[in-house]
Amino acid sequence: MPSSDVYTFGAKFNTKILALLCNKPTILSTYRDIIDPSYFQSHIHQTLCQAIVKISDYTATINSDTLLEVCMELVPDDSDEEREIYEQIISEIDEVNLDDWELVVDRLIDFAKHSALTNAVVEGADLIDKQPEDYGDQLQQLIGDAIQVGDDVLDRGSDPVDCYEEAIARIQNPESIDMVPTGLSHLDDALGGGARKGGLYIVLGPQKGGKSIALMNIAVGSARQTANKNVVYYSLEMQEDILMERFVSRMLKKTTKEIRELGDKAIPEYKKAQNLLGGQILFKQYPTKTASINTIKSHLNSLIATGFKPDVIIIDYSNIVKPRIKHNDKRHEYASIYEDMRALAGEYDVPVWSADQAVRGANNSKVIMSEATSESHEKTTICDFMASICQTQKEKLAGEARLYVTLNRNGAQDVVIDCRMRKDIALITTTNLREPDARDLVELEDAADGDSDKPRRQRKEKDEDPGRNLIGKHKRQKS
Repeated sequence: MPSSDVYTFGAKFNTKILALLCNKPTILSTYRDIIDPSYFQSHIHQTLCQAIVKISDYTATINSDTLLEVCMELVPDDSDEEREIYEQIISEIDEVNLDDWELVVDRLIDFAKHSALTNAVVEGADLIDKQPEDYGDQLQQLIGDAIQVGDDVLDRGSDPVDCYEEAIARIQNPESIDMVPTGLSHLDDALGGGARKGGLYIVLGPQKGGKSIALMNIAVGSARQTANKNVVYYSLEMQEDILMERFVSRMLKKTTKEIRELGDKAIPEYKKAQNLLGGQILFKQYPTKTASINTIKSHLNSLIATGFKPDVIIIDYSNIVKPRIKHNDKRHEYASIYEDMRALAGEYDVPVWSADQAVRGANNSKVIMSEATSESHEKTTICDFMASICQTQKEKLAGEARLYVTLNRNGAQDVVIDCRMRKDIALITTTNLREPDARDLVELEDAADGDSDKPRRQRKEKDEDPGRNLIGKHKRQKS
């Protein structure tokens, strides 16, 4: 390739691009997403690019006179001297030889990416100067966004004419889809075989309701020999040593007391249980509200650099992820965390599992709906799957629980998965997948006895408690 300034993103290449945009409107429409005035070197070229884009919104024909007039509308100092400068540059654009226009087009994406990175470095230096103690996440985001500039410009998408056979094959043979089983058989049935790559999967539940235990069992199920997947489990609340103790209890299916009583037999028994895993599970702990999705990405990239390829990412849990950007409105902040987690799933082509804490009033409820997510209902429009852990006091005493699938883009929705839950050994097993019935949709207290005044009093109490109302609304409509 020639080493001339024309092809090394200098002033001549800037002029070539402007001439190309003026003379070949289809190029502008195709590459519109990366035609950013800030990518040009001089303020004159930037104004010209801005004018060309503005004119193209109304007409495909861009002549010199129109371009000059629009430029004069954009410059703050519409003086004779300024007009002469723009007349000169526009004249140069008119005289540009475009015999090599295909070569210029081939380098447009490289030009945009190079310019975006240059701008990110300059903006990052300013950021470091203004925020010397807390710039890491924003700086990483600036660089990351710049690197991705132009990646999707020429992606036409999927054409049904070319892809229908593959789509039919996937529908008829769901086992051919590269899904990641959870190891909870009835949950996998509801998911259509397992979690899909690029999807965001949420376990919703009240405080101390078993969310982390559910995520732990999904990690084990994904790594077992039948699935053989590598899992990275990020704990943003529980310390790594406590997490490892819980993991050992789950693998041995024994309480801490029972493990102590095993004595020298504990290690051989654990090794035997570990042989059931075909994949690897890595636990990584960050203090609460100190790790953003960018922090997690940095860690993932370091793992990949060492040869470890993650197949599943688990984040325990979403409410305590540090937002990349602070918002005045908390609900926007929480929604942005969900968007970041889903983007993480897409970028690394893996399913991401996380948990969310339900609003107050969800404890002991027969059914927890997706509307019970804390702070932001926008989150439910972002995730691909949400199942709530439901457990009344009676069920707790019996070691029973239910997963209510309240949202599912690719499988069964509004179904109930009956479970056995042993919190003392961090074990969940599923026993049945069924349609919801009166046991799930009626408050335990309302079905308790024949006191006709009691249900009325309880409904009044719920109406006065907005947290319970949020969860009970669905039940009353179903009843």
